[in-house]
Amino acid sequence: MVLIASLSLNFNNQVNACSVIYYFDSISSKIYVANNEDFWYDTKAYIQINPRTKSKLARLWYGWDDFAQGGINEAGLIFDGAVTPVDSIPVIDITPSWKEQKS
Repeated sequence: MVLIASLSLNFNNQVNACSVIYYFDSISSKIYVANNEDFWYDTKAYIQINPRTKSKLARLWYGWDDFAQGGINEAGLIFDGAVTPVDSIPVIDITPSWKEQKS
């Protein structure tokens, strides 16, 4: 099974995209993750590697200005930030159908 999520941000009539992709290999039960940052600012991004301590797992993260944009810890927990345009959430009726029936 492959899940691909592509998210975009509209800023000053320009479209800038970032992608977060993962793949689950059902034979080996391994998960592979990749992401892409199309960041429009001139940043000095870097990789931060923090070794394990008595109270924290080792971790690796990508970011800039002491801001973690995405990363992974030694247990395999990943995170990544992505932005989408503001959208409204539709109001829906979630009343169970059995409650609407009257005898």
